[in-house]
Amino acid sequence: QRPDPDELLKASQRAADPQRQHDEGLRPSYLPGRTLGLIFEKPSMRARVSFEAAIAQLGGNAIFLRDKDVGMGSRESIGDFARVISQYVDALAVRTYAHSTVQELARFATVPIVNALSDLAHPCQAMADMLTIRESRGRLDGVNVVFVGDGNNVARSLALASGLLGVQFVLASPPGYEFPEDFRAAYRKKFPGVPLVVDHDPKNALIDADAPTHDMGNHQPDKHQRTSDRGGAARQQGHRDQHHGLRPAQIHALRTGDIGTQTDGTKPRPYPGGYGNAAVQVAPDRPKPPEHPPPPAAAHPPPP
Repeated sequence: QRPDPDELLKASQRAADPQRQHDEGLRPSYLPGRTLGLIFEKPSMRARVSFEAAIAQLGGNAIFLRDKDVGMGSRESIGDFARVISQYVDALAVRTYAHSTVQELARFATVPIVNALSDLAHPCQAMADMLTIRESRGRLDGVNVVFVGDGNNVARSLALASGLLGVQFVLASPPGYEFPEDFRAAYRKKFPGVPLVVDHDPKNALIDADAPTHDMGNHQPDKHQRTSDRGGAARQQGHRDQHHGLRPAQIHALRTGDIGTQTDGTKPRPYPGGYGNAAVQVAPDRPKPPEHPPPPAAAHPPPP
């Protein structure tokens, strides 16, 4: 099921309410007694903590199940697993290798299936980024988002979310690492007349960026690449080289200023509820400590 723009906009607006209440020290129970199942074929510290903390703060609870614990697709079919797990949980978040696993779970489950990451999409990441931008900018329409990296699952979801919400999206990618043709064709069909901009020079792409973003980690290979693809690491290094060796802090430094100001004129703050590898606001490197720290200040003698 593909969300329409109004549905996506309402979701981003509604998600801002718990964040605002969290900042005010409030913990209303929106989901009391609800259980979220978590199936992670691909491990992730940020994703797991984000989901478990979120459901707990909303009044529910989470059950974390490792892939080998449940035998999904091995001891029993994905369809059978979906039918069984639907009897125990109210929703299921899945972080998997193959997007077809998410699709098959959605086909047979009777509870909502949340794509926490697949090889084709990372929608939760894209929505967290949009919420961060909206919180910092006060709007989404017309904002210029630049993703520095290849046309991977994160970039694809961010491009789709941008098209749905009226955000201008640019992919800053070296030649040969752009979006695949099947994605470009699907994008043109869904958003006729909306350009899918690719710039092979990240420095040029970032000049007019309102919200620069990137994928903070190396892409984890799929199950087959782990054993058969011995050249993956070399290609990753080549990819980084073609990006001129840009590090997160350097992406930040290429721009003038930062992501912008809040609607009240204050500087934006990092979004504490950000999901996964959300890196819309790239912080500069911490300064190195001095080699010889200054001696402590002498204590003043007590008054007579």
